Amino acid sequence: MSAHEGVSGRDAVEPDAARYGAMMQTCFERAGASRREFAKAAFVDASAVTRYFKGQRVAP
Repeated sequence: MSAHEGVSGRDAVEPDAARYGAMMQTCFERAGASRREFAKAAFVDASAVTRYFKGQRVAP
């Protein structure tokens, strides 16, 4: 059984994406950076950054 079996659509999280998101969040916390500041600098929506952290999407 996979880690995301039984979960579909927007809430499905791939294990690698979840680990990547957790590492991103740890780096942000250590640097004292905010998601909004990063989103603005990267020209992406803050909600996209939240999805990166949750592992719902992998940052480009």
